[in-house]
Amino acid sequence: MGFSPQQVGGMSLHQYAAVVDGWNDAHSGGDVAQAPSAEEFALAKQMHGD
Repeated sequence: MGFSPQQVGGMSLHQYAAVVDGWNDAHSGGDVAQAPSAEEFALAKQMHGD
């Protein structure tokens, strides 16, 4: 996240939680990954030799 240990130590729990929430928002895709269909799963297994 780019903060030194001293900077983190100087933050309140509320401030640190806000930093973590902001970092997660900025680095997440926002979309939830969907499970592959049965056909996609079978194709992936075939492609990877399993």
